[in-house]
Amino acid sequence: EPLVSITGLTFVSSKSNNDKKLIIPEKINGHNVERIACSAFCKNEYIEKVVLPDTIKYIERNAFQESSVKSVHLGKNIEQIGPSAFEKCHNLIDINLPEGLKTISRGAFMDCNSLTDIVFPDSLVSLGGSVFDCCSSLRSIHIGANLINIGYSKDTDFAFGAYNLEKITVSPLNKCYRVEKDILYNTYENFLMKVFNNSAQKDVVVPKWVAGV
Repeated sequence: EPLVSITGLTFVSSKSNNDKKLIIPEKINGHNVERIACSAFCKNEYIEKVVLPDTIKYIERNAFQESSVKSVHLGKNIEQIGPSAFEKCHNLIDINLPEGLKTISRGAFMDCNSLTDIVFPDSLVSLGGSVFDCCSSLRSIHIGANLINIGYSKDTDFAFGAYNLEKITVSPLNKCYRVEKDILYNTYENFLMKVFNNSAQKDVVVPKWVAGV
């Protein structure tokens, strides 16, 4: 079947009705809707709740950037959230990350300063750099079993650049990351990644196996 993308024009008719809930259909003209196109709802000031169907696999770059969205429901077949897809969505407080999601790209949730807790599914493999940079309300993150890449970027470094992050938990099945005494380690490349902001430790003793910080 041909691929159909939502470009934002679908929502034009709802603006005049002050409709704050956006429900994307599974099909348009008989074709599956599989992708939210680049900048489709960028800077949209009307929508507050977004419901995506199970047919959606990709959310492209800047799709909801700087929009007024507060709540997002992702369908069960989502595979990738593109760069800056939800960047500067200051009102975003609730988003589910379902099993099947594989990639969250660079800056996807940067400066979403109302998010407080994130749970990654076990299917997630890769996080881009600065994914949660400047998420000032983010307190806890759970890393699933198969995450093997927590990205860095040249400008803002760590994917979890959330200033007030207090807690990271890691699935015991994850072979690349682990937490010990309020510190997140990459055990595959042997380096220390983050000391939690609420750590009570006055002195940090770095294990001998750690090759870098």
